[in-house]
Amino acid sequence: MRLTSTEATVRVRPAAGRDFTLVLVGHTLALVGSSVYQVALMWWVLAVTGSTTAMATASTFSLVPALVMGPLAGVYVDRLDRRRLLVASTLVQGSLMLVPALLLASGRLEVWHTYLVAAALALAATFSSPAVGASLPNLVAGDGLVRANSLLQLAVGLSGVLGPALGGMSVASLGEAGTMGLNAAIFLTAGACISLARWTSPLVGAGQGAPVLGQLAAGLIFIARHLVLLSVAAVTALLNFAAAPLGLLLPVMAREVLGGGPAAYGTLGAALSLGATAGAATMAVRGAVRRKGRVILFAVAASGLGLAGFGMSRALPAAVANLVAMGCCIGVANVLFATALQTLIPDDRRGRVMAAFSTFNQGLRPLAIMLVGVLADRYPAPHILALSGVLIVLVCGSAFLVPGMRDIS
Repeated sequence: MRLTSTEATVRVRPAAGRDFTLVLVGHTLALVGSSVYQVALMWWVLAVTGSTTAMATASTFSLVPALVMGPLAGVYVDRLDRRRLLVASTLVQGSLMLVPALLLASGRLEVWHTYLVAAALALAATFSSPAVGASLPNLVAGDGLVRANSLLQLAVGLSGVLGPALGGMSVASLGEAGTMGLNAAIFLTAGACISLARWTSPLVGAGQGAPVLGQLAAGLIFIARHLVLLSVAAVTALLNFAAAPLGLLLPVMAREVLGGGPAAYGTLGAALSLGATAGAATMAVRGAVRRKGRVILFAVAASGLGLAGFGMSRALPAAVANLVAMGCCIGVANVLFATALQTLIPDDRRGRVMAAFSTFNQGLRPLAIMLVGVLADRYPAPHILALSGVLIVLVCGSAFLVPGMRDIS
């Protein structure tokens, strides 16, 4: 089966130009807040425990709720007003981030507190990504999704550059408690920004009388009946499994291999996002792309080489260069992947199907993170990262040999 989509120039609908901008700005601020919080949290856990396993546990708690509730969240994204749902999710996350900040400032924060907050944050965030992705075709002209997604990916990249850098500098100057309070304020500002936007959720209230599980099953059946979508879900799940060590081992590489502090950790995270920004900018200029599936596989395979190169780096400049290259490839792949999904999935199922995809993509990450947490306490982080990069290349090579993902055009 061959799946196709068409894109021309990006044209934000005149009536929605202001609203798209508000959503873009608010979403960017929320991403910055998430990155800042992640830097502060991981650095504090590592400083207090000295254990990679503890960091892996915190990361796992931030993933499991999304895996359990993700598909159900997608159902409500299709049933409810997506704008209000996105605003509520953003404001709740900002409020939750105040909890560890206050506990840490009062000297009462324990490691297990961070696990619970991570789970609550993940539960609230579960609604954000499908709400944004499902709403984009209602905010921009249908022939401009490639460049529109490029703008969103640019926001992800820019926030990834600003977030880790801001987080590293903030931890060094304000401490972890002050940094957590800062990102809570950023999140609350993001929610206020999105609340000013207006767009229509065409199917709000649709299916209110239908069983939630029945609607969930309909979304899953839609994926199961499309060979290409099913193969994409399988491949991306394996790729996310292979890439899981990177986020967990960044602080370890910064402190123990490269001999840096919080600022070096922030620099590494910013380098990856800087590359993603460059990749998204390239797609914004390029626009429509033929044979998207093949381009995605080549880009992801190249990112695996960048990950392996990062693992072998022993100096900060080399590590930064490899992460920039890796991020650039990921940025290209993410834009094309999101565009394909938004084009191929009908509006009445977009929330459910995109949420299900997110769950499939992340399904193996908790296992991978816990496995890495155990291995990293016994084996050098560079070896684990290099092996992960090689695994990504092998997965992409295998996917290219069989029909499915490579056939997206």
